[in-house]
Amino acid sequence: MKINLRNIAAYLVAKIKIISGKPNKIIEQCKNGDLILSIYTHNMSKHQLNQIIRWMKKKGISFISIEELNAMMDQNQEMPKGKSIITMDDGWNNNIDIMSFCEKLRFPICIFLTTDPIENGGGYWWSYVKKAKEMGLKVRNVDWYKKLENSEREKAIVELRKLIEIKREGLKPYMIKSHSHSDWVSFGSHTKHHPILPKCDENKMEYEILEAHHKLKQWIGKTVPYFAYPNGSYGIREIEILKKHKFKLAFTTKPYPIKLKETDPFQIPRCEILEHVSLAENICRITGTWIK
Repeated sequence: MKINLRNIAAYLVAKIKIISGKPNKIIEQCKNGDLILSIYTHNMSKHQLNQIIRWMKKKGISFISIEELNAMMDQNQEMPKGKSIITMDDGWNNNIDIMSFCEKLRFPICIFLTTDPIENGGGYWWSYVKKAKEMGLKVRNVDWYKKLENSEREKAIVELRKLIEIKREGLKPYMIKSHSHSDWVSFGSHTKHHPILPKCDENKMEYEILEAHHKLKQWIGKTVPYFAYPNGSYGIREIEILKKHKFKLAFTTKPYPIKLKETDPFQIPRCEILEHVSLAENICRITGTWIK
């Protein structure tokens, strides 16, 4: 945990929630087969992920792959007892350590890949905004850019890229290819450029989804039917396009557990766990009690 006021305050709040018994109540519901814990992160270290895995195993929780979740939802199976799924978004370069770690530990994980930074290098678009602010350039915050129409946001980022150089932030294609036949590491699509899909026109939205879909098939050698909405932003239009192109599962950022009989396969919730915060805070996040 990074020591700062935000994290210290969050740690204290989390400890109060843990003492109240709310997180443990969710864990017990999971062990009883009432729900599946659904968790995601971005650029977490293998040390911190291992800390979380060890805590969950100690609580009697084991882990399923995205393929197993798909089979459960497709075949309308009964809820399993004591299960969780962990996914990662974007395809950051240190995910290679996570991939090797999961292979060694025989632990299932799915990484949703934004393909352009992986194929062409450089940074994710929001990194240029953050770097510009660090440099003292006159830019708004990342959330402001997310609210722009996609064409306007793209123009702004093109201008920033002329001024700012960022070293590769994503994985390299060969790293993905090297794990394409893994029993423990799976991949999903997270669009080509990570736009806010509802801010795209329909042609651009479909292009972003399909370009990444085709690139992943090229890298992995098979169709990848799993998707995560960038920024968790989506609508009926995006769902219909995914169905049209035979995707099977799509993941949101709604912070709730999965209930097989109730959860829409194209609106699968996930609770975000964070890098550089306390285990206590992430325990609350894992169980979906952080916001309650």
